[in-house]
Amino acid sequence: MANTTEWIVRPGRHRGAGPYPISTWRAATDSFRQGVQASGRVMDELYPFEREGIVVGEPPQSGNVLMLYQGRMHYSDHDGGDDTPIAENFGAFLGRLALDPAKFLYDLGCYARYADGQSDRQWIPLRYLHD
Repeated sequence: MANTTEWIVRPGRHRGAGPYPISTWRAATDSFRQGVQASGRVMDELYPFEREGIVVGEPPQSGNVLMLYQGRMHYSDHDGGDDTPIAENFGAFLGRLALDPAKFLYDLGCYARYADGQSDRQWIPLRYLHD
């Protein structure tokens, strides 16, 4: 599979950026704010969406979160970033994610990477194919 240019990602084995269950949003938001404070960042220096928004998801293992603030979707990147919305509303966010998940993850920071476990090579998916 090391020379394959297209990967087939089967449901349940991989998870890309996506929303959490609604029942976990409050706990995820509290955890985000506690993590911000523990990292030494000053709350007053955060963007308004980071101070007041609701954490609704993440790219797994990125340290970054997807936030809903004043009806718009934002991306809080711990390595910097800006306050430009990634979608005008939650529905548009879901549509963008569903339309082209590989491009969405790539645009956020190239989070989806795959390796063969035998070399240092990594592959960045440009699209996902069904079985």
